[in-house]
Amino acid sequence: MIRITQIGPGHIEPAFALLCRFFAEEGFSTPPDRIRSSLQTFLTEPGIAVFLAWREATAVGMATMASRPSIEHGLYAEIEDLYVLPSARGAGVGAALIEAAVQWCEERGCSSVEVCITSEGEAAHGLTRFYEKFGFADEGRRLIAKNCKGDSRITPTSATLAC
Repeated sequence: MIRITQIGPGHIEPAFALLCRFFAEEGFSTPPDRIRSSLQTFLTEPGIAVFLAWREATAVGMATMASRPSIEHGLYAEIEDLYVLPSARGAGVGAALIEAAVQWCEERGCSSVEVCITSEGEAAHGLTRFYEKFGFADEGRRLIAKNCKGDSRITPTSATLAC
């Protein structure tokens, strides 16, 4: 059985461990000390949630959420990170995390929830098809970002679910 909990600032260790593993597996360059400090800051901000999926006493997955207002959408949210341990994939953990995330969005009054899919994530995991199973739809938008340190990167697709 999978149990989903929302964590607060004093309970970051399981989330930190899962984020470090996720970033390493996906080839993200963020060092562990930055992940820890960002997670600690993240959890003190309003409109933020971190969910953990538990199988008995073991954290097997996580989702990070951020909500914000916009002119176009009103209040909306983004699943910033979704990770399930390889040994727990295919057992409904991701589905349970998405369900908890969408419920959190609905309770907050969000108009939609979005997820950004990198080209690497799409190639490795077929994430567009995965999220489409939960009602997300590719809006055909491209997210183009500029790192404040001068690097630019392009994220090829994003998908949105209207709540």
